[in-house]
Amino acid sequence: MKAIVKTSQEAGVFEVKEVPKPKPGRGEVLVQVKAASLCYTDVAILNNKYKGRRPVPIPIVMGHEGTGVVSALGEDVDNVSVGDRVGLEVVYGCGSCVNCLNGNSNMCGKLEAYWHYL
Repeated sequence: MKAIVKTSQEAGVFEVKEVPKPKPGRGEVLVQVKAASLCYTDVAILNNKYKGRRPVPIPIVMGHEGTGVVSALGEDVDNVSVGDRVGLEVVYGCGSCVNCLNGNSNMCGKLEAYWHYL
């Protein structure tokens, strides 16, 4: 599959590359992306200005906002099916704090993000 990949620590350097198609792990799904965008986080990573909780490893596939169709399921996935249309949310909470338990995982104090590393 083709992906935009930050391939260097140098600011502004990226490549459109052919990368291996990922396989979904336990609790994950594979989405065939139909539409995607780059957000401010991606621009900050690209320009070495990302202020996240940890350094971003290089190389990294850029882009984490999009929509598409579920094309494969990992183990223990039972809330979506292959063929379902979905929107991507790559930020997730701990699942046990007050915010997560009340449906506000985007406000979790232990917020994590799923990044696709090569």
